[in-house]
Amino acid sequence: MNIRLAALATVFSAFLFLTVVAVLQHSFFGVFEAAFRDSASMQVFFDLVISASLFAVWMLVDARRRGAVVWPYLLALPAVGSFSPLVYLMLREWHAAEDRQLPSRNIERAPAR
Repeated sequence: MNIRLAALATVFSAFLFLTVVAVLQHSFFGVFEAAFRDSASMQVFFDLVISASLFAVWMLVDARRRGAVVWPYLLALPAVGSFSPLVYLMLREWHAAEDRQLPSRNIERAPAR
């Protein structure tokens, strides 16, 4: 496991723990209710919505460039928030690491005539 994948997995695990604690204490919808409790909470919520939207655009562009499938991550984003881009990034890094481990294909060319 490379350092990037380990860092992403660590962030994912820590955020998953925090999310489970929040949902157990406040319920899934209770987390959203807290976001609209006052103007400061709303500011943070909408800041995260804007950030997630920008990340969605980046994922779309990146996936098209790489020929990857992105629609499941985009559909999941409103429901699961940051988990969707984190999973996208972890799988992207996983595939990149696999590609780096493949032996290079040294194709010998026939001499020119």
